[in-house]
Amino acid sequence: MNLPIIITSKAKEKIIDIIQKKNISNDYALRIGSKGTGCNQNLYVGFDKIKESDEVFFDNNISIIIKKTQLMYIINVTLDYQIDKNTNEEGFIFSFL
Repeated sequence: MNLPIIITSKAKEKIIDIIQKKNISNDYALRIGSKGTGCNQNLYVGFDKIKESDEVFFDNNISIIIKKTQLMYIINVTLDYQIDKNTNEEGFIFSFL
């Protein structure tokens, strides 16, 4: 199965940077998940161990896991990393096509 989410180059760079700076072991993968129900879905990213209920993907040497039951909420979503030039706030953001 192809990766159901689009991850921008900026987001990939930041993910790799976090993995290196925090010395995250190969036992962990980037988890992209969904919390909430119906129209109140909130997407999140974090690092977690792979579980039997996960689908595993690889992109630029990044292991990505998504719970199989949450795949439908993540299809055609874009994950980006942005820095606000006015406030210097930064973080991952999701956008929906």
